[in-house]
Amino acid sequence: MSPLPLYEPQYFGQEPIGTENDGDMPIVYVGRQNEEVENMREIIVCVTCLNEESNVVLRPCNHTCLCGACYEGLTRLVCPLCREFIREIVVFLS
Repeated sequence: MSPLPLYEPQYFGQEPIGTENDGDMPIVYVGRQNEEVENMREIIVCVTCLNEESNVVLRPCNHTCLCGACYEGLTRLVCPLCREFIREIVVFLS
């Protein structure tokens, strides 16, 4: 039995260009952000490696705090900022 979503999926004004399922975790890929969102967003550095730009949005908390490599290395499926359980990942491709 799959859990009911606690939020309505929205991908920051973008249409998903691909999806996959990493076990029980849905991963959604979207293209570059639209200009309005791009202009609002400062470059945010990954909170784990402090080197790469964050391009992974953790849902439902919507924290954009990890790069793709650090997300793949997560040992616990909780947000590193708020510790909320991650139900979905949105990856912005450049």
